[in-house]
Amino acid sequence: MVEMKRDAIDLGKAKVGSLFKIYFVPTLLGMLSLCIVTATDGILVGHGVGPEGVGL
Repeated sequence: MVEMKRDAIDLGKAKVGSLFKIYFVPTLLGMLSLCIVTATDGILVGHGVGPEGVGL
């Protein structure tokens, strides 16, 4: 059985600035991709169903 190693980031002892740098890029990419998916869904539903599908 293969044992997976955990990350070596100690959240209790690491500096806040370094933790911010570590978590900023993945969080930003996740938020941007969620915005893109939501906007694309709204555009496609708006064109396919019309204003009733978007909730206007």
